[in-house]
Amino acid sequence: MFASLTQKLNGEQIENLVVGLHDARQMLHDALDAVKRYEVLVAGQVASERKGTNEDIRKAEVAGRLERDGEYQSLNKKLQDARVNLTLAEAELEREKAGHAGLVAMTGLVTAMVNAGQIKDQNKLENVIVEMLRAKKQDSQLVKSNRGPSNNEHYEQATQSPAQTAAKDNAGVETGAFMVLEVRDTRNGAKRGYCQDAKGNKVAIYATNGLRQTMAQAEGCFIHVTYCHGDKGLIAKSIKIVS
Repeated sequence: MFASLTQKLNGEQIENLVVGLHDARQMLHDALDAVKRYEVLVAGQVASERKGTNEDIRKAEVAGRLERDGEYQSLNKKLQDARVNLTLAEAELEREKAGHAGLVAMTGLVTAMVNAGQIKDQNKLENVIVEMLRAKKQDSQLVKSNRGPSNNEHYEQATQSPAQTAAKDNAGVETGAFMVLEVRDTRNGAKRGYCQDAKGNKVAIYATNGLRQTMAQAEGCFIHVTYCHGDKGLIAKSIKIVS
């Protein structure tokens, strides 16, 4: 069990995904190069056949031939698939890095509490580690289930600006590991968890809507939280009970 935790913390899977990302970028480069070379080939043929013809007419002829050319359409389909695969590879790497950061944070919190004598039960420590590894595995399986054949939705995402979209969605959002010491109701119906981080700092985490029940069940447990900063504490975006 401890060996498995050490292996996960080493980040070997991240290294594998970095290699996969490099391969996906190379595939996109090769596919784009093949499409461009074919376009140049057809344009050369049209220029040779239509010497002295207006440039706009030649461009229209090239576009028409490419649209009817099965080999070109096949190359263009490979290019679209390569773009999708690159987008998915980037997303998978980012998710793995986020999951690894969460595992590191949770390990740091558990270690700090063991050193402080707040966790003395060996069974509880083992249960925490098991749940940490299980959560990490579930995240990886979720990534794999999202990888599949390309479709129009994936293509639209791939031809847009995923980095800018992700940056906008994640603006001001952070993740962290905490021990929930106590949970109380607030006057506006939210749940407020009094929590402790790996450095021993106490912080209030507010849970609203569907996260209220999760926070209520988390008293006395370790949690991994995605949050943003509010006026009186942290506002939970997601809560995962580790143990």
